[in-house]
Amino acid sequence: MADDMIELVGQDGTTIPCRLLEISEFRGKQYGVLIKLDTKDPYVLEYLERDGESIFRTIEDEEE
Repeated sequence: MADDMIELVGQDGTTIPCRLLEISEFRGKQYGVLIKLDTKDPYVLEYLERDGESIFRTIEDEEE
């Protein structure tokens, strides 16, 4: 799955084109490392699969 182009959709419906660099496991959860294409800023988001769909969500807990 590394190096895939994806679009994130925000809660307000805005789409954000990104490149998915890696999905890694840490302490029993999976996280995706993404780069926004327009700014090249890196992001780490929690990664889940639900009903065959990939879901990325903001990390809420500072200890994660």
